[in-house]
Amino acid sequence: MIYAVIADIHGNYPALKAVVSDAKAKGAEAFLLLGDYIRDTPTLNEVVDTIRTLPNCTAILGNGDIGVISLDKTKPEYCEFEQMLPNFWTYKNLSEQNLNYLKSLPESADKMMSSGKTVHLSHSIPLIHHTPRLGAFHSGDYARKMERSPFTIEEGMRDMQNAAEEYSDEVAAYPGDVCLFGHNHLQYLGSVAGKILLNPGSCGMPADYDIRAPYALMNDAGDIVEIQLHRVEYDIEQTIKSILEFNGFTHAQFWGKLRAAVLKTGSDIPMNRFWQHAREIGDGVFPMQNETWRKTIASFEFDYNWSIDDWRRFGERHDVTHHYDALIDENNDPVYDPAPIKAYMDKWDGEAFIDEMQLSMDKDVLEIGVGTGRLAVKVAPNCRKFCGIDISPKTVERVKENLRANENTSIIHGDFMSYPFDRTYDVVYSSLTFMHIKDKGEAINKISRLLKPSGRFVLSIDKNHSEIIDLGNRKIKIYPDNPADICGYIEAAGLVLTKQFETEFAVVFVATKEV
Repeated sequence: MIYAVIADIHGNYPALKAVVSDAKAKGAEAFLLLGDYIRDTPTLNEVVDTIRTLPNCTAILGNGDIGVISLDKTKPEYCEFEQMLPNFWTYKNLSEQNLNYLKSLPESADKMMSSGKTVHLSHSIPLIHHTPRLGAFHSGDYARKMERSPFTIEEGMRDMQNAAEEYSDEVAAYPGDVCLFGHNHLQYLGSVAGKILLNPGSCGMPADYDIRAPYALMNDAGDIVEIQLHRVEYDIEQTIKSILEFNGFTHAQFWGKLRAAVLKTGSDIPMNRFWQHAREIGDGVFPMQNETWRKTIASFEFDYNWSIDDWRRFGERHDVTHHYDALIDENNDPVYDPAPIKAYMDKWDGEAFIDEMQLSMDKDVLEIGVGTGRLAVKVAPNCRKFCGIDISPKTVERVKENLRANENTSIIHGDFMSYPFDRTYDVVYSSLTFMHIKDKGEAINKISRLLKPSGRFVLSIDKNHSEIIDLGNRKIKIYPDNPADICGYIEAAGLVLTKQFETEFAVVFVATKEV
């Protein structure tokens, strides 16, 4: 007999329909379902209706299903925490027939194959929740690793296989000859300690960077069990349209937008970044108070159409912002450093750097990456108007305090690369900031556009070529600057390089915009 193995549908009815149709076309006569069927989607009942009517179906519960049907024990009339509204709405909108069906399902099951093999069904296995943590089996770690260095699904499966083999003694104790599981949304087929391990992948929300709906076919033929992994194209835009239009409860459209981002990327990166943000806002408290939850949602700005690269850049910006916010929390403000520390910082720029700006009281100046104002406190009093931009909100608040005596200043909280400036400047300068900019050529092109005729661009770049700033409790990815590349970008932007010199720790460039 051929069995279709399906897991983690999460209310995605178009994906389930496509998988069931494909499986039947390939000869599936029975179905093994591994839980997490429902979600706060307008098609949740269609999903359960389909499951209930599948032929020769063995189904178990997932943790998401258990969380919803457990509400039937207390039968709440309202939901105190807005963060928990998805579960509450799902419970309230399941048909009575579907709720009773889910309540009838076990949390695990065993089946004897004609081959004599025992198949054990569970929603998860200990490898996913292992201590020490096994990143290969953790969808969040999988996404973070993919952000750092992209790899193939096959390479991801090899990592899972290696991790499982490392703990083969534990795997040997699992029930069954064939262990079926889901939960982490990562498709995997391996053999360890004489057992077959199979995760068919998440039918409705895959996290292994393939947006097609995954499942597996298991052929109980003779003395062996043959398993094949499959992926199915389906109308993902139909799913996205329905969840974006859904407005069944408070913040439903936010959840829909976030889920659309997961479906578009086929990864956990959007969820990773959101929950990282939520933990920072809510100090790890779960569930959050409603006011904190609203603040969390309102301050997480993203586009569900973003690509993986867009999310990677978003993550890097977040990490940089968090780093500089943390410096403020640690009371790290270079403006108030003692003289020896200030002298040390001057080894990247200092008076020679400021002199190259040729400041005067008839000039308007822009600093990219103003920080707390280490340089700005020296520049602002010597120009007509001073503007600084920085990505860290806490840093922006601090620099405003540090420059409050200067009425000619304006400070922008934003990303230089995307901020829509509405004026031009006589001087644009930056020190120890270009390491955070990946597209340095486009940055210098933008600087060229922001300069007035005869305007000056003064840039200090770090000589260090490390790709990571490691402070022990946090690490920040950076993009080392190459002096030859910077010279090329300056020329390509139509600027004239008039001077280049070195300090102890930096290379300084001075360029002008010809009239």
